Amino acid sequence: MKLALAGRCGDCAGQFQILGERLASSGVSPTSFDPRHGGYSKLFAFFRSLQTTEERAAAGFLTLGGLNLIRFEALAAWCENKGDTETAAVYRGRLTDDEQRHVQHGRQMLIEVANTEESQARARRSTYRTIEIVGEIQELGLLRKFLLRSIKK
Repeated sequence: MKLALAGRCGDCAGQFQILGERLASSGVSPTSFDPRHGGYSKLFAFFRSLQTTEERAAAGFLTLGGLNLIRFEALAAWCENKGDTETAAVYRGRLTDDEQRHVQHGRQMLIEVANTEESQARARRSTYRTIEIVGEIQELGLLRKFLLRSIKK
């Protein structure tokens, strides 16, 4: 699990760099948005509270990873709709490939560790809670409020 998390961190850092470069090439300063503004998110706090491998694999790798894949495709389609095929290619390229690999690792970890009814129940609970929190974050009013506070003026 620790190696998988380290690999995910490295991939996310690379993705952040790719997205920053894409923003810069589009004329938007990557420093115009501060994702750390407002402190840690509710999702971050929840992930920090997870204690077992099955909870971490189910919540982070499978659930959030699967949601990210859907989000990447939606963003790519939106970019294509706006005529920005380069950004669409970024979302459908390495970002999607990395996320699919993490989902696969999570699935494999979960198969290996969730071998009792109790561990499977922990995995289910962490999945449900992840979806709940992401749903709260995605509420349009809250998202707008967060984005307005996050943009450096």
